[in-house]
Amino acid sequence: MKLDVLIHIGHDAHIQKNAELTAGAIVGGFDQIGERAYCGLNAVIRNRVSVGADGFIGMGAVVTKSVEPGMTVVGNPARKFERAK
Repeated sequence: MKLDVLIHIGHDAHIQKNAELTAGAIVGGFDQIGERAYCGLNAVIRNRVSVGADGFIGMGAVVTKSVEPGMTVVGNPARKFERAK
């Protein structure tokens, strides 16, 4: 687990190994953060939400729903990011 400065981790949150929370991130209570998940600068994760393994939360995203393993979400509210093909 890698934790940057000025982050807030709510009560009963579970953060798995190799997850990374960057500066200003807020993790609500009872959240589950999976292995190798990444949380960008100033992102907010609502309480009782899970972020699956290898999930990626973009900078400033406001996560209101669970993030599937390997999914990238961005924006406010956070939405799945699809790369152009």
